Order: sequence, then structure tokens, then C-alpha cells
Amino acid sequence: MITRRSSFNLAPVRDFIEAFNRDVGSAVATALGSGDTEMGFPMDISEVSGELVVRANLPGFSRQDINVHLQNGVLTIEARRAEERGGDEPDPLQRLESGERYYRRERWEGSVVRRLELPTRFVDTEPKAELRDGVLTLRFPESPSSKPRQIAIG
Repeated sequence: MITRRSSFNLAPVRDFIEAFNRDVGSAVATALGSGDTEMGFPMDISEVSGELVVRANLPGFSRQDINVHLQNGVLTIEARRAEERGGDEPDPLQRLESGERYYRRERWEGSVVRRLELPTRFVDTEPKAELRDGVLTLRFPESPSSKPRQIAIG
């Protein structure tokens, strides 16, 4: 029996499906006005001069809105935005206590979360964190114990 294998590359299809799911998930969360999403904000992760650098775009969030923690080698960045609604109004387009009436609301309430596993050589170090112009930057120095050492033979 002869088996013919296709050389069709599925990577573009996979990329399209991932982008579609990310965009639709974000649109649904926006349309519903709230929700938690794992694809909430873009991040860049790089290594520069022995440091792991994580940059996360978090525009509109203050330091008090952002929670960063590291547990079992997994870095979690969560940002929560509370709604600016007054009273017990069920409809977000209704008037606030200040008398403001919305005709369109696109800014959402809820939280966004990203998790990533750090390389082990950066896990046991004390990172530095900075929030500037809506970009959270975390710098993890390389652990001295992860560097190669010469072992003398006795």
C-alpha cells in the first residue's frame, strides 16, 4: 500500500485560528462590559545582559490596579479595572450619580491576566518592577547559582 503525505503547511491556519480566538474573545469581553481574559494585554519577553526583561502594556492602570506575583516559577500579572458606575443602576448607559448619561460605553470593567513560566535561572532572584507610561517593566537578574562553576577534583 502506498501512503501519500501532504506537504501542506498548517502553521498559517493555526496562526489565523489563534488570532481569531484572541480577537473574538477580546471583543466579547468588551461587548459584555466585563470579564476576565488570559489574552488581555501584549507582552514582550527578552534577555539583555544577563537579565530577563518582561514588558507588559497596561495603559490606564495605576500601580494599585496591578498585582504581580511569582509562584513555583510562574509569573502572574493581573490588572483589575473597576467600573465608574454610581448607585445601583442596572443599565450602564443610564445616568451616574454625577448626572452623566452615556450614549456609548467601550471602556470595560473586569480584570486581565497573563501567566508565563520563567526560565529556572531567573526564578530565585529579586526582580525590579517599574510602571511608566502604561508599560510595566520587570527585570529579573540571572541567579548566580545558575552560572557554571569549576569543580576541583580532590
